[in-house]
Amino acid sequence: MTYEEMKSSGSNMEIIPCKRMQCKGAAPCVLNINSYMNVYEFEDKIMKYMCNMRPVMDEFICVNLDVIADRPVDFIQSLVEGYIRYDGVHIKKNYRVEYGKMDKEGNNHIYVLEAPDGACDYDMAVSVFAMVCIEGKAPSDWHWKEITEKVFAKKEESTEVMHVEGIDWKEAALLKRKIRRVLGAIIGDIVGSVYEFNEIKTKDFPLFSEHCCPTDDSIMTLAIASALVECEKDYSKLAAETIKQMQFWGKKYPKAGYGSMFCDWLETDNPKPYNSFGNGSAMRVSPVVYFAKSLEEVKELSRIVTSVTHNHPEGIKGAEATAVAAYMALHESKKEEIFAVINAEYYPMNFTLDEIRADYEFNETCQETVPQALKAFFEATSFEDAIRNAISIGGDSDTIAAITGAVAGAYYGVPLHIEHKALKYLDKLQVSAYYRFVKYLCGDAEWFEES
Repeated sequence: MTYEEMKSSGSNMEIIPCKRMQCKGAAPCVLNINSYMNVYEFEDKIMKYMCNMRPVMDEFICVNLDVIADRPVDFIQSLVEGYIRYDGVHIKKNYRVEYGKMDKEGNNHIYVLEAPDGACDYDMAVSVFAMVCIEGKAPSDWHWKEITEKVFAKKEESTEVMHVEGIDWKEAALLKRKIRRVLGAIIGDIVGSVYEFNEIKTKDFPLFSEHCCPTDDSIMTLAIASALVECEKDYSKLAAETIKQMQFWGKKYPKAGYGSMFCDWLETDNPKPYNSFGNGSAMRVSPVVYFAKSLEEVKELSRIVTSVTHNHPEGIKGAEATAVAAYMALHESKKEEIFAVINAEYYPMNFTLDEIRADYEFNETCQETVPQALKAFFEATSFEDAIRNAISIGGDSDTIAAITGAVAGAYYGVPLHIEHKALKYLDKLQVSAYYRFVKYLCGDAEWFEES
């Protein structure tokens, strides 16, 4: 997508001078963004290129530079700045570094430093580039040519700009991409919670309402996340820890909407799997995607956390299909590639949502919900569109949307305004578990702070 294409897509971007910050070097600027979805997708794409150390010049920047007031450096920095702002991550080192808040009109004002060469007096500045400058690593005459050569070109020395005092910016960027995607399943559950027994056969509905709430899908997703953290990557303990955490969370939230067999399992002192092939296995599996280091490992972790209850082959398959799709999505596989794997190894996908919508009925089995949930992702154009697809077919709406959300979140990311809205439906314990999971993923990264 070029700058002109993005302007015409409805993102409504403009770069204007900013007088709020004073710094040596060049004047900073402000990026005004009035649209979340298009801008997020664009920023996500450019960050993928940056993380892979690929040149982005031809595809993104070499277009009508006069349109950007002959300030291409600002443009690049603003894009990267915007991505990190939407990740909701504070980077704090020697200077106070925070991001701007939304104004009354719903616009985000993101303040960007271009090339400070010494002490600077500013309010907000968060970006790889800004932090490099703040740490005094960038020359005062840092300009277009140096930016492209040092950061975006395929050169070994480009990594020097990506590392400041032990911070691996490439790894940091990848982790930040993960942070926002973890909530995908929980968001799907919350949005779908009001439609489980009040199905609608349309995509035109309020995404959130006062009656939305986390259900068993969210509670058990947090249980799996907690089990993974407690194991500290010693997966020989994972099965036992999964049982422990699921029983803890299940008893903590006894009215979350569990099935009768699972309720009995929760109250058993020595719980055993009960040969289930229900979609409860798929709805809770997504946290393993963020721990696995390979496709084989994601399958193994999925099997472990699933088989403590759902040891029927269909129950195991449903969870594995969800985990595999989400893992491939997280690791930047194309939709066609994910589709090919699901279609060949798990479920035939030779149907469309339009074909099944009218006659699709409530069903809680993996084989009658997981394919439909994955199809909702395959037919989507964004994270929100995927959730709307899932709910539009009716049936077990919260679980179908949770499964869809797990994959769509990994693929598209979660827009910040949706994440913030969803977090308001979680209580303190649930939010704490979410941040604990995220912090564990980030390790001891100094740049992470709860948003």
